Amino acid sequence: MILYFAVTTKDDFEPMESLSQKNVLLSFYYYKNQVKDYIDSHASLYDNILIDSGAFSFYNSGKDIQLSDYEKALKESNFKNYFNLDVIGDAEGSYQNYLKMLEHGLNPIPVFHADTPIEYLEKYLDLTDFISVGGLVGNNNIDSNLNGIFNMIEKKNPSTKVHGLGLTKVSIIKSYPFYSVDSSSYCAVTKFARASRWNKTNFKSIDTMEYFQNYGIKFKDGSTSGYRYFLIQWQMNQYIQMINYVNEYRENKGTADHYINQTSLF
Repeated sequence: MILYFAVTTKDDFEPMESLSQKNVLLSFYYYKNQVKDYIDSHASLYDNILIDSGAFSFYNSGKDIQLSDYEKALKESNFKNYFNLDVIGDAEGSYQNYLKMLEHGLNPIPVFHADTPIEYLEKYLDLTDFISVGGLVGNNNIDSNLNGIFNMIEKKNPSTKVHGLGLTKVSIIKSYPFYSVDSSSYCAVTKFARASRWNKTNFKSIDTMEYFQNYGIKFKDGSTSGYRYFLIQWQMNQYIQMINYVNEYRENKGTADHYINQTSLF
């Protein structure tokens, strides 16, 4: 399983350069100015770059995103992996955008939302072997939704790769056969002075200010901003330890014990 770090600024890229795994998920919403200049000139430094349309961010900001603008940027930058431009709350609109992008010579990864009618997943699986699943974070019926999704995939095309959007809950990604996932949770260490240390099999929340006293860091006025690079890099490394653990677990225990146990009930 590949772990992508969802980044928003140029300052999020640089701490990754010395990591053992350098996989970036970048929203088109932030692909401008310094971010665009940086990624256009430094793309070769990273293992994988995955482009998200940013539809949700555009929607929340009240701004519009045109399919033609998104397609133009993808073609000009020659990105290899990117998501479809989904239409928030409109499964048919998202599907039509996917068809248009195919017609225009692009090959996007469709975004299937967990609350979308399952027939749209069937439609996508008729056309591709790589999909992404969103709407999972905070979903109270996550097991039920994922069982339905992976059962459909098993039926239609078992070799399909599945990306989990914003998903790094250890119990879930250990139990279902995701190909890749992404998260921006590492940012909490500087945004909210809240850090998570990987403790062999799970994350343990720590008091950021107190914990990093051991590194000789003395925070001033309760602010972590002066140590942003160091803290982001440290937190990213914790997530890499987590994904290494998950991959080892899945290799030793089989692809998805929990998923198999769940599906046997239906």
